[in-house]
Amino acid sequence: MELPKRDKNHSLESKAEAAFDKLIADSGCFLVQRSDRKDYGTDYQIEVVRDDMATNARLHVQLKGTGKTPNADGSISVAVEMANLNYLRMQAYSFYVCYHEPTESLKFRSAEAVTRQYQRSENDWMQQNTVTVNFIEPLTLSVLERLVVVRLDARNRQRHDDDGSRSAGRGQFRWRSWSVAEGLVARWLAFGTLPTTLHRWLCNERWPLYGFPHTACALNHRLATPNPGTV
Repeated sequence: MELPKRDKNHSLESKAEAAFDKLIADSGCFLVQRSDRKDYGTDYQIEVVRDDMATNARLHVQLKGTGKTPNADGSISVAVEMANLNYLRMQAYSFYVCYHEPTESLKFRSAEAVTRQYQRSENDWMQQNTVTVNFIEPLTLSVLERLVVVRLDARNRQRHDDDGSRSAGRGQFRWRSWSVAEGLVARWLAFGTLPTTLHRWLCNERWPLYGFPHTACALNHRLATPNPGTV
């Protein structure tokens, strides 16, 4: 008797969602706030959880699944539409997640890193219909913890800027200067490396006094652990 067969893409999609949902649940630092079934470009909105409290600090995630053989360097390449990348870039700190079916693993790449990769090329990449996302870094609990730091610091900077806008003159300049400095550090923490001299200065005992405990904590942790590499 002939019966409908399950589409392979649907099966892969279900496995990808199950793997990602499990990692988020195990992390304890995020919760899935929304799954977008309209598929305009963001599959998930995940919200930072701090001290068992929802923070309304969210990140947008696009989930991809593939069964492709890895590249020679171990990376996984997935093509996405340019419109999808543009859509994801509308929200700061958005990222792609790739589920690799043969190894049942998840990999991570920020939309910002994809953009920087193409901006360094000489091609008129903005006119392309598709771009290739190269996934190298595994999506682990430590990566999620880095993203928590970045997202909370971004929210705190926005609050500082809002408060600073009510001030004037030198005080306002000083407040915004520290906000910009913290923003640079937060980006280095999640998406790159930190110059040694600046790293040492920021890790001294005075840094927490400036009101950036999340950044200070993450920097001290980074000092004691290997750099996971750029994304």
